[in-house]
Amino acid sequence: MKQALIILTVFLLSSCGQSDGPCDGGGGCGGNYYNYARKNLGLLNLNDSSKVWMNEDTVNQIKYVNNNGHTTYIKFYNRTTSTAMQPFKYGDTTYSRPPCCSSITDDFYDYGTVYSEQTNYNGIDLPYNFSLIRTSVINTPISVFDSTKKFTGYDVFSIKFNDYTFQLPFNNPSAKFYNFYDSIQLNGALFYKIYKVYNDPITMDPTFITISGAYYSLSNGIIGFYLSNGETWVKK
Repeated sequence: MKQALIILTVFLLSSCGQSDGPCDGGGGCGGNYYNYARKNLGLLNLNDSSKVWMNEDTVNQIKYVNNNGHTTYIKFYNRTTSTAMQPFKYGDTTYSRPPCCSSITDDFYDYGTVYSEQTNYNGIDLPYNFSLIRTSVINTPISVFDSTKKFTGYDVFSIKFNDYTFQLPFNNPSAKFYNFYDSIQLNGALFYKIYKVYNDPITMDPTFITISGAYYSLSNGIIGFYLSNGETWVKK
């Protein structure tokens, strides 16, 4: 009997070291075990009310002139949609774990799916790509979702120039690099109700000429943008 107990103990210990358990991601109990519990809790769609942020011209070429008198154009390219995972963190006792994972103390994750809509433009003679993006964000505490099985949330809006994304403050508590102007003069023209969004100056690389920021109006879309070398392009 004692010999049988030793064999059973050795078998159980060696089983926890196998890499094919349900909580494993390739490394036994120390692997990517949270995949065992991960599941999609549902989708939060966009609100119709945020459509007004997407001031877009999908028909005409849009003309911009810089402070040196040079002209460039952008034109509508396409409209795309996408989804992404927004994780929820659960406590250790939420799921019934396989035996070999019982000693792991980290939390499991599930996720909700958030939705994005993106309108894309290409520069005609300059290497600039523009995108207007609105995305849903889930703000439902997981404890509330457990009882209601419904998501609540809000939409956020951003402008993307090439690889740089600028967040506007519409419903967005994370947006912090922006200013609002009742009126502002850009390249000799006067504009009203303008949001200026810009990069975190600490993260900017001074060795490259990059897009440093943009000007946006709810009534007139992307008013302009400016580069790290001081060049400013304004819609005409």
